[in-house]
Amino acid sequence: MQVIFRILFSMLFLVLMGCVHQGELILKHKSQKMCYNTCLERANACGRLCHNDCKTCAYVGHRQATHRFNRFVKELLVRGGILSRELNSFHDPLQCRKPTCDCLADYNVCMQACKGTIYKQLQVPSACC
Repeated sequence: MQVIFRILFSMLFLVLMGCVHQGELILKHKSQKMCYNTCLERANACGRLCHNDCKTCAYVGHRQATHRFNRFVKELLVRGGILSRELNSFHDPLQCRKPTCDCLADYNVCMQACKGTIYKQLQVPSACC
């Protein structure tokens, strides 16, 4: 009789331990899903708020250089001087190599952090211009 009681008690204990483990898996899955949703919300907010990407930087840089060049030409014509500079003289070639927004890279790092491991590798920084 005691042997049967011990076997039943052991089986009951194993069943309860299995339920506890399954509950932990469900909680882990829910927290991972919440983490993914947070990453998605951050990426959407970044896309709405960040306008300093490579394409915009190149466009704004070209527009500013054109504006400065036109102002220089106008001042030179008023003075009666000789045109000695070109448009490229007013363009900063390192302007778009400065840190800019990279929402996709931030999103990828966030998703990797949700999984528990962030993979890193050495790479050349991107130059958009």
